[in-house]
Amino acid sequence: MFPYPFSFLGTTESGLDQLDNDYYMDFDGVDDYMTTNIVNPIAGTSDFTISCWIKSTATGVYGNYMWATACAIWGVPSQAFGILLRTPYGTTDLKVCVGSGSFGSTIVNDGDWHHVMSVWEYAQGTAGRISYYIDGNTTAEVAVDVVSYWPDHQVMPTPMIGHTAYTSGTYIPFEGFIDEWAWWNSNQSSNVQEIYDATDIAGKKCADLSSMTTPPVAWYRMGD
Repeated sequence: MFPYPFSFLGTTESGLDQLDNDYYMDFDGVDDYMTTNIVNPIAGTSDFTISCWIKSTATGVYGNYMWATACAIWGVPSQAFGILLRTPYGTTDLKVCVGSGSFGSTIVNDGDWHHVMSVWEYAQGTAGRISYYIDGNTTAEVAVDVVSYWPDHQVMPTPMIGHTAYTSGTYIPFEGFIDEWAWWNSNQSSNVQEIYDATDIAGKKCADLSSMTTPPVAWYRMGD
């Protein structure tokens, strides 16, 4: 964990309280990761939400899947819930991704902090929907309906931060910084702007997620 050397601009009014935020965690892209204490998610019974801040300058490599968070794969193997980053063909940009080709529009390896919210909606489409909300935008950058569940769904031992349990060479650890990682057993997309606006990076303040109407069931403050 490291003290913040921030130069991010812009804080707007929010109904959430703020907390001092002096640290974040650095993941080396080799073998750094965290295993959470969250009870295994079960597909088809609840919505889930992950919210965190990420910052990276890692060069994206086409074909690799970089996991900021890995939780479970439901449906076909290329449809994964978590925070998955991938590089579109012909670039070195990292963008949020569902499957092998459904990308968000925001480049997240530009050296700036970005707020990422990933939402699983179990009752949408045939067998659920995965959506990403970036930097407080209440419109999903990418939203993909899952085709079908695997027979019993495939689940990690617990959700992981910074890596994945899959052994394929295309699944690589996250390289960069992660902060204020939170999990809800509900859809929190309506609060993405509120969380983003309550964060003052230049002033080293973050949103106090415990002051939300529905607080997260797990909140990793990464050193604070």
